[in-house]
Amino acid sequence: MHDSTTDISLDLLGAHREPITGPIGDYKSHAFTTSIAINPLIAAAMPLLALASEIEQLESITNHQQFLESLIHEVKAFENSASQNGYRSQQILAARYILCAVIDEKVTTYQRNTPWNNNLLQTFQHEAWGGERFFIIIERAYEEANSYIDYLNSRIYA
Repeated sequence: MHDSTTDISLDLLGAHREPITGPIGDYKSHAFTTSIAINPLIAAAMPLLALASEIEQLESITNHQQFLESLIHEVKAFENSASQNGYRSQQILAARYILCAVIDEKVTTYQRNTPWNNNLLQTFQHEAWGGERFFIIIERAYEEANSYIDYLNSRIYA
């Protein structure tokens, strides 16, 4: 389903978003890789989803900058893997937005003593919060379900 031509509009994803990371093959996950998942988009997102689920278990994040850099690398690895599996930029950007918003929310909820000014949405979308746009992206994905079925399946895990 990831080769359809319908796209969530650029306005929805933000005009100032960062593009998909460079050439294919530049980024690989440092956490792990898997091909066992309900679809290739979820397989690409699994390292980030695993990290997101561990955030609430951490006592504290001692090296904020290193933690942020690791997450940024994993987001780029996600983009790379999704691109290698044939997903279009708009599909990857929509999934990236949701992944970044979920991780940012986890950090601000469970790691209150961690300065999170340079969060993932700020890094990739130039946004300081993922409020309304998060829900608009999900709504549009449901409206265009045939194009975003793998993405919608990934929402189960996030």
